[in-house]
Amino acid sequence: MREAGAEPISIEDVQPAVFRELLHFIYTDSLPPLDHLKADDRTDLIRHLLVAADRKTVPNIITVIEEYKLVNGKTVTIEIAEP
Repeated sequence: MREAGAEPISIEDVQPAVFRELLHFIYTDSLPPLDHLKADDRTDLIRHLLVAADRKTVPNIITVIEEYKLVNGKTVTIEIAEP
């Protein structure tokens, strides 16, 4: 539902697929199932999610991603620099 005269908002610094997953996290406080992606694509998406979360100030996703298994069942620890 769009208000009369409302202009679309363009978000150019985040890929559409990444933004969709970021919105999923914001609304559900969980990562979406990523099993359909190949390991390299999953890793790439997670990295892009981290960058987008940092840019858009979504700190809770970092905690969830720290425990997410990315490649070959290895847990990846992610360190984000504090401003």
